[in-house]
Amino acid sequence: MPAAEACSSVFVAVRGGSKLLYEPEQVSELFDLFGVLSGSCASPQESIALIERKAGQL
Repeated sequence: MPAAEACSSVFVAVRGGSKLLYEPEQVSELFDLFGVLSGSCASPQESIALIERKAGQL
């Protein structure tokens, strides 16, 4: 992933629409948020194990 300073725009898709953001402050803020979110995600193996545990509880 490129550094936040190298990004000049961010495309945001949400239910009901999408936006292309150019403001440096918004771009930097969203870049940082994505980094936090991706850093707290479970690995694919951890996700599979969780899904299997939950399915077994049904």
